[in-house]
Amino acid sequence: MKKLLSFQNIVSFFSETSHVCALVSLVIMMSLTCVDVVLRYFGHPIFGTYEIVGYLGLILVSLGLAHATSKKVHIAVEILVSRLPKRAQVFVNSITCFFCVCIFSTLAWETFLYAGDLQRSGQVSLSLQFPFFLLAYVMTFSFVLVSGVFVLDLIKLISATRKKQRS
Repeated sequence: MKKLLSFQNIVSFFSETSHVCALVSLVIMMSLTCVDVVLRYFGHPIFGTYEIVGYLGLILVSLGLAHATSKKVHIAVEILVSRLPKRAQVFVNSITCFFCVCIFSTLAWETFLYAGDLQRSGQVSLSLQFPFFLLAYVMTFSFVLVSGVFVLDLIKLISATRKKQRS
């Protein structure tokens, strides 16, 4: 149980930290766009704004994903599942969590491999010469974190089921 709390604290810490980073990227993205629009009016646009805003959007979505998953603020279609008996709901939710762990773990691994390929090939953006592999590593981190959130959810579902069986 102590190891579970430790794992939960680690996942929560990184989830909250990545959420703050996502929010900071959103503020930078909005500020940069506003400043670029004003400077463009005066004939001096900021070089590379389009690229930077795109990268910040990737960071926003990637790093916000774990927080959204942990707080359950994403869209979930539970019309069918909510009508099932409690035991069946737990079973369906457990299977869903298991598949989500598998999917996001696979995404993390494949993105990690892709980031390595990008790093070895030295691919960079056209305008700013920004290395793409850094963004792929951000996505890898995000997918690992989301996998951790789903592992925690799966453990909680299994623990709750075992407690009810003992009672």
